[in-house]
Amino acid sequence: MGKRAREKRSRRPTATSGAHEPSAPTPAEPSRLGDGTAVAVLIAVSLAVRALLLAQIAGTPYFEIGNIDSTAYQRWATRIAAGDWWPAGTFYQSPLYAYFLAVLYRVVGPGPWSPRVVQVIAGSLSPALVYAIGTRLFSRRVGWLAGLGLALYGPIVLEEITFSKTSLLVVTALAGFALYLSDGGPRRTATMLAAGVLFGVTIVGVGQWLLPVAALIAWAPRMDERRRRPDLAVAFAAGVLVVVLPLVAWNSAHGGGLVLTSGDAGLNFYNGNNERASGLPAPPPGVRDVPQFEEADARQLAERALGRPLAPAEVARYWSGRGLVWIAFHPGDWIVLVGRKLLTLWNTFEIPDNYEYAFMRAHFLPWLRPCVTFALVGPLALVGAVVAFRRRPDVLALYIACFGYMATMLIFYVRGRYRIPAVPFLLVFAAVALDALVRALAARRWRPVATLVGGLALAAVVTNHEYCEPAHDGMMAVCLGGDTWFDQEWLKLAEWARNAGQLDRAIAWAERARECSHPRSPGQIAAWIGELHTMRAEELVAAGRRDDALSHSGRAEASFRTALARGYQVSLMQSRLGTLYSIAGKPADAVAAFEAATSAGRIDPSAARRFGRAYVALGRCADGERVLTGLDRDRGVAAPSDETRAILAECGAGK
Repeated sequence: MGKRAREKRSRRPTATSGAHEPSAPTPAEPSRLGDGTAVAVLIAVSLAVRALLLAQIAGTPYFEIGNIDSTAYQRWATRIAAGDWWPAGTFYQSPLYAYFLAVLYRVVGPGPWSPRVVQVIAGSLSPALVYAIGTRLFSRRVGWLAGLGLALYGPIVLEEITFSKTSLLVVTALAGFALYLSDGGPRRTATMLAAGVLFGVTIVGVGQWLLPVAALIAWAPRMDERRRRPDLAVAFAAGVLVVVLPLVAWNSAHGGGLVLTSGDAGLNFYNGNNERASGLPAPPPGVRDVPQFEEADARQLAERALGRPLAPAEVARYWSGRGLVWIAFHPGDWIVLVGRKLLTLWNTFEIPDNYEYAFMRAHFLPWLRPCVTFALVGPLALVGAVVAFRRRPDVLALYIACFGYMATMLIFYVRGRYRIPAVPFLLVFAAVALDALVRALAARRWRPVATLVGGLALAAVVTNHEYCEPAHDGMMAVCLGGDTWFDQEWLKLAEWARNAGQLDRAIAWAERARECSHPRSPGQIAAWIGELHTMRAEELVAAGRRDDALSHSGRAEASFRTALARGYQVSLMQSRLGTLYSIAGKPADAVAAFEAATSAGRIDPSAARRFGRAYVALGRCADGERVLTGLDRDRGVAAPSDETRAILAECGAGK
């Protein structure tokens, strides 16, 4: 064979060269954060998108409306800024965001702008960090694609322009992982120490990173390709522990036993692992899913079950223990449960526990419409994770960080906000898939193109199908799609308008909730509409416009009857009816409703005085005195109070 023929043969692709299969780009290029063009463009695009949406949300009620967590953190931050820097006991929630807000409040004062501006600036650095990670592990094109994807990723932008701890922790996790991958040269140990500190800060902010960071510690000795280096693991672990250990020590010392970063971990584990849980969590009946009530409710239920007072660590162990017992006795059901969580984890729907992304995009933030969502990232990431796989330690570290974090949601439960910290890492995998497709098309390698397109089509079906669950164990039927959860956003707006004294606007928004095709809680909607019409009727009666109040009274009565027909909080709805009848001057109907409320459970304390007045109006003075003096005792006031005496004096029963 001649020399030319041998050269041609040597250039032919072999069976293992990847000529017919999609592959990740090789060789890996070193990350260069000094690449000014990439960094400047990505930061500029990120800032422009976030500034535009920040300006847009500033013109909506959502600039003032908080969600469950943000309201709790703002109240906590206000107490801290006022001087309450040391908590009285364990941290029930992760404390980082509260202290971040408190520092801002001390420096620039409370307000809606400063946290958002800082979050937007910090969030605009994340795409540059993703660019560095993608370039370091794969290629510059992968880095560019991943960075641009993050700059335009709508759910993360929404987190950054609202009060949300997630936005800051995305930056610290990415910065920590970029340092974890860095060669570092002779300062490799110091770089690993810094990476550990950043991940430690991330854990203090959100405990879900505990398990993946532990895995990264175990993997750290392999990050030097020339030899095993246990000192890297020691340095990385030291950085993590120097931040996390003081918090664990404080919580454990004040919690009566081991408490890690927050006291809610045990309840959260139970919420995701019990007979009522599915792809969505199911808190125990009697626990209100609101931070200011949740801790006390969970403790009271645990103490009632065990028959003694419990320390925070014991409460956490009680709930985690109940979850573990259920798993031990129902292993088959638990495997099915994990499968359902996996489906919701990879579903394009952003399961809300703060703001409903699709609602905000449809009604208040139209500039979110062209943004990237999980509908695109999910399928690409699934395919990219297959294409990118190789045995290089740094690439495997990406799998550990990304899928290790996502595994914690299978252990606990899935929420759209909890998935967001994994998205930047998923975007790297998504960029690998896009890059492989572009390279295959450019080389006209049709078999790899067909393989990639087929994989993307299959992955798109998995991630973009409408996941539904039937009603079960007292949980309502739900489908992840359409206007599911829109009713909760309309009610949130109605509450804001009510508190602002805009009752007509509040009623209009509550009526929009009733128009939703897939409401989460029809009974709750009816209750809200009834309460708002009752308040409007009371306003009109007080203004001497009794005839105008009649239509509102009629709508309120019909709404409360609808709520009762659905079995929604029967005692409370009967109390609300009693209040309505009192306002309308119907004492007999009011008494009947209040007595029904008492029979169904317990009368609403805010309505008890009206109950007593209704008895007095009917001449049933002994019953009126019984109700009113009982209310006085419940309020810790010497019975009968002056107000009770004044009411009872109307029928000569005052003393």
